[in-house]
Amino acid sequence: MNKTSKCPFCNQLLHQKSIKSSITDICTNQNCQSHIFEIGNKVKLRKRPEIGIGTITDIRKDKEGIRYYIIKFKAYTQRRFYEQDIRHYIAPIDSKVKYNANQSNTTLRMEPEIRGDEIRIGSVIKQKLRTKTNNIHYKILDTDGNFRKISETQIVGFLEDPIEEYRKGEVDSGEKFLLRMWGQQIKNQYNSNTLKIITNSRLTILPYQVSVAHRLLMADNARFILADEVGLGKTIEAGIYLKEMIARNLAKRVLIIPPASLIGQWEFEMKNKFHLDFTRITSQKLKKWKISPRTGGFVNKKTRKQINLCIATLQYARLDSAQKITEIEWDIVIFDEAHHLRRYLENKKTNRYRTTLSYELGQKLSKKTKALLLLTATPIQLHSFDLFSLIELLNPYLFPDFQSFEYERKKISLYNLVVKNLRNFTRISQFERKSLVHQIMSLNLGYAESYLENKLKFGQVRKKIIHKVENKHFLSRFVIRNRRRNVFPDSKIKRVPRIVEVHLTDKELKLYNHIHLYLAKIYSENFYSGQSGVGFVMVILQKLLTSSPPALIKSLKKRIRYLNENKQRIVDLTTRANLEDELTAEDSSLDINEGLEDYTLDEKYEIRNRSSKIGEQRRSTEFNIEKHIKILSKFLSQLQKLHQLGIDSKAKKLVKIVKKILQHNPDEKMIIFTQFKQTLYYLAEL
Repeated sequence: MNKTSKCPFCNQLLHQKSIKSSITDICTNQNCQSHIFEIGNKVKLRKRPEIGIGTITDIRKDKEGIRYYIIKFKAYTQRRFYEQDIRHYIAPIDSKVKYNANQSNTTLRMEPEIRGDEIRIGSVIKQKLRTKTNNIHYKILDTDGNFRKISETQIVGFLEDPIEEYRKGEVDSGEKFLLRMWGQQIKNQYNSNTLKIITNSRLTILPYQVSVAHRLLMADNARFILADEVGLGKTIEAGIYLKEMIARNLAKRVLIIPPASLIGQWEFEMKNKFHLDFTRITSQKLKKWKISPRTGGFVNKKTRKQINLCIATLQYARLDSAQKITEIEWDIVIFDEAHHLRRYLENKKTNRYRTTLSYELGQKLSKKTKALLLLTATPIQLHSFDLFSLIELLNPYLFPDFQSFEYERKKISLYNLVVKNLRNFTRISQFERKSLVHQIMSLNLGYAESYLENKLKFGQVRKKIIHKVENKHFLSRFVIRNRRRNVFPDSKIKRVPRIVEVHLTDKELKLYNHIHLYLAKIYSENFYSGQSGVGFVMVILQKLLTSSPPALIKSLKKRIRYLNENKQRIVDLTTRANLEDELTAEDSSLDINEGLEDYTLDEKYEIRNRSSKIGEQRRSTEFNIEKHIKILSKFLSQLQKLHQLGIDSKAKKLVKIVKKILQHNPDEKMIIFTQFKQTLYYLAEL
């Protein structure tokens, strides 16, 4: 500094002074804080500033009663220095510091990693040099975007250029380096080669489930369709994968999206079997959360608690109010009942299709996640375009269009035939063996015809060819499917389907016919007027009609209440008549069939009134709301009378069948499936 330089603490002029053959600047004000040093102060040596920044860890006196300071530097052991040897270090504006966020008075004799402190990084925004404690205070902008006030005693390090740190000698000893390297190697070995869920679980895991989990774990970014048959435990397989990825520190932010009817089951399975507490995303919770710029995940605005394990219903996640879900960078996303993520092929030649809101959600989240699991028991039974749509979510670059997918899909039967004949080579005829050679040649695997004719008799050659054929089978790269007959080959359980006829009473038949005609009429009117959303409400009501009286009674009450509460809104919608493109059959049936009653009125309104994205708006005929309310109220009254009289032929027939089974075997176990929750509660009370 020159002679006109001023002290940053007291603003007095600095005086150049010679200390041990070195020229340095000293404040001329003897009462200045620059001459006062306390434990925790960050300092530099006046003579050798290149050593770096040290921390005062203790203050003592020599034999002559002169104070000296024990200072710890990163590159050197603790040494003692006198006041004239040191000067305060002031962190420059915009410099980055590592600090302990948990406490204001840091214990200096112990490493912060040993104490278990929360070490964070921030940028210096403001300095406060003169304080009562003689410690410099800083205003910090942390990586969460929040401002904090800290003391220099909280600072545990300064971020510098690595080359500069090495030049100053700020490197750890070789012993520490080796210990860290060996520890990391042991950790990596444990993380990569051990299924920890097997040793820390309440589950009895079956071999095929371990096999599925292992295949998922071996993939760099697991993007698969889990397509095991019903009852084989797709949820368990996904849970094993989740638990393992979290245990290996390879996944932190996880999102599960099941239909509303299954969200409770997922929450229970994850908590009970895997000790994973998932937070259900709702509109109320999203208002209290924000996206952390530091972690990239959800964080509570008030408590600052991170929310990494999230679950949301498919019906809610599609709403505009849930848009935040698609802004997070997820590590793993799981869709249950993934066949609901559908598109509709409108023109095969032009490759024109129409997407559902569920599929659009899948597209957004596919871009925002490393691993994507689509769980469905019926991928092969779907139309080939539906399967193409699911695979495009996993890898949108695999096929340029649907025709390319179809071309490859049609080869699958040939792949299967070749593999089957290779495995049964010793049992097939000479003619079939010659055909097999030509089939393999058509697959362009790089084998000469003469080689195949002479070498197929060797088992190792056949295994090698099978491996190559399986690699060409593109579905094997995306679909994992276990069949019950393969998993349990010795099972003696056989399915014997039987249709049971139920004869309705005259009162039931008369009422059901009236309701059926009314629903058919409303559906027809709305379908041909372009208002398909209301029409599909009628479809669901007709399903409820055939399920049970209590299920229909509850839904009619809700329908009447909805019409009463939203008369003007419904009239406005019908005059705009843009529901055909806003609410497809797939979306509507999901909303009403699987948990729409759990939403608030505003959310229901949003579901039914999304802005049209494609197509032209069409006008539809207005319908008399009051007339519908009157007719539905009449049906409701008649249904309630029948229910009160105990007239339910279908339920009586079911009770009779159950009693007959129990007469033959009182210990027989039975499962009764139903589509609607109200019917489930009704059957439990019979």
